[in-house]
Amino acid sequence: MQLTNLTSHRSDRVMIGLMVLGILFGSSRVNAEVETVSSLDNEAESDGIEEIEKIYVYAQKRLEPLKNVPISVALIPGNEVEIIGIDEVQQFSGYVANLSTASTGIRGGFSFISLRGMPNNINSIDPRTALYVDGIPYTDFTSINSTLFDVQQIEIIRGPQSTLYGLNTEAGLINILTERPSDETEVKLRAEIGNLDTFKGTARISGALIDNKLTGSIGVFSESITGAMTNVVTGTESEEQSINVRTQFVYTPVDWIEFAFTADYQEFDDILLQNSPVFRGRDELILGRPLNDFETAYDLDGSLKSEALRVGLTTTVYLNTMDFAAVTGYRDFDRDWRVDGSFDLGRTFVADLFMIPPTVPATITDDTLSKATNEEIYQEFRFQSNGSGKFDWIAGISFSDTEFTENVSLIGLGGFSPINRVQTGQNVGVFGKFTTYFIEDRLGITGGMRWAWAERGGEALSSPFGIGFETKKNDTILLPRIALDYKYSSDILLYASIARGWLPGGFNFVTDLSTAEFGPEKTWAYEVGTKATFDDGRLRINLAAFYTSIKDYQDLVQFNPFTASLSNAEEVRINGLELEVTYTPIKDLQLSISTGYADSEYESYLFDAINDVRYDGNKVPLVPEYDFAIIATYDFLENYFVRGEILGAGSFYFNAANDNGQDPRDPARSDSYQIANAQVGYQSIDGWRASL
Repeated sequence: MQLTNLTSHRSDRVMIGLMVLGILFGSSRVNAEVETVSSLDNEAESDGIEEIEKIYVYAQKRLEPLKNVPISVALIPGNEVEIIGIDEVQQFSGYVANLSTASTGIRGGFSFISLRGMPNNINSIDPRTALYVDGIPYTDFTSINSTLFDVQQIEIIRGPQSTLYGLNTEAGLINILTERPSDETEVKLRAEIGNLDTFKGTARISGALIDNKLTGSIGVFSESITGAMTNVVTGTESEEQSINVRTQFVYTPVDWIEFAFTADYQEFDDILLQNSPVFRGRDELILGRPLNDFETAYDLDGSLKSEALRVGLTTTVYLNTMDFAAVTGYRDFDRDWRVDGSFDLGRTFVADLFMIPPTVPATITDDTLSKATNEEIYQEFRFQSNGSGKFDWIAGISFSDTEFTENVSLIGLGGFSPINRVQTGQNVGVFGKFTTYFIEDRLGITGGMRWAWAERGGEALSSPFGIGFETKKNDTILLPRIALDYKYSSDILLYASIARGWLPGGFNFVTDLSTAEFGPEKTWAYEVGTKATFDDGRLRINLAAFYTSIKDYQDLVQFNPFTASLSNAEEVRINGLELEVTYTPIKDLQLSISTGYADSEYESYLFDAINDVRYDGNKVPLVPEYDFAIIATYDFLENYFVRGEILGAGSFYFNAANDNGQDPRDPARSDSYQIANAQVGYQSIDGWRASL
């Protein structure tokens, strides 16, 4: 399936929009140093004014210093999120090594994340990279398009985390922590304006409702952008309207128990214009001139409305020698995608999926192309040590239930051909992990295991040929993880790990039932790394190298001239590294470099057995070979700051064939890119900030 390169196209628009005025009232700091997690009163100790602050993360489901975690973890603190202007999950990918995003340009639609050379697959209900918000997983592809505001910190945890987190963490996970309600009354206002009639605004109030018992907050984020894309055929300009409302309560009836409740509502209302580089050659030929990155030549316009409701409750009981946590989550998503116009169906993103020739005339008049709903329920119970001894442990059980329903209208073949499909998933996991220390607490050994059971159901209620089916299958697997870490000194940690990940099998929605089922995907990942600080803490270096072997990789396979369905390629292998360096050479100046390399390749891939077409040695699509971010921040005259950054990534292929797809006029791969940004601003002692 061929997709827009989000980073090299939509990000151009986003970076222009960042040249705005931002005003913030509150207690956030303007410098780019990492803030500690204040919600649990774990303030970092500072060894000097020029020292890079110590970083605390929840990567292993407990608060601990990042330098002691034997996992490759990137972190973006909340003040960085505000300075950069991140308000979507996809926007921070350029700042994180070996993390990239790709999209069809449809918010509330299909978007993909590639982490460590492993992209998500639209044809499966299970992504390879999970998204967690406040400890609750949201695994459907639309959740990646969620808006972000009032973020405490973002953790990108690389490599399989299946032992501790379970399903959909084969490549890793993104863990987003939002700000908790404060004990004192706080009001935060933030506004951005920019070109393209851009307006983004945030308002939040937080404080105590019952002293020492109950705190609460309510926040609103609103966004409006017009004209990021123009259809030169119809004259239509794209529009993006969104609103997000979140309320949180933390109730502590006694000092040893806590209830944390979150409710979040999000709505998108957009006018859509297709902007895919894979069709640029055909569009320019029809138009008779080149198109720029913000134009499309297409005789079809569309609209999309979507709504998402998220509810979560975390109950924590603090006992003498251990803690107990119960995590409950629910998410409901609804999408209505409409189109209007006359067009060639072969110039749409569904063309390759359904083997449609380059030119198939069709006409739609204000009709629904896709109507979808997705419901997720998640429940986890766990006990864990409170970190007071030399033996840390965690044990628990989790359950999740997902149902995705979609009514799709395919155009052509004499008119509308509806496909009504339902995909279901139930998952159960029993997990445990321990870490113990030897040799004067310098050598750490971590071991863990998860027993995972997954059931996948498929139901095609109707299809273009009137064929329907209903079926289920289940898989079980053991998912171990072993890690060794050695503290060479108080400032240098060396580690090595081996971990297993997986994706369950599932079903295609095809007319040939013999090709409906595909098997599970299984991964072994090997990693070595170091985390070190030098120069009295002013210099921090995190380095990791990894090798990943994936058996039965889930990808498209050509079964006959009319059917390409998700099946299992024999093997994919990936090797790469991540390097993150942060340095404070003098007071008020911080420099950082983040770079990643990932060589993701099909080791063995029989795509078409009939014609003996193999893709052995081809690159896995949607995976840039390298990426980098170079950032400098300088504070001066006590309250002023200036920030500059250069972001870039290598090119990648759009499909597994590494060719031009249906039409030789279309590009086979995305171009590499580099983006330069600059920002200057003022931060008052009272906490308000203005930046340009």
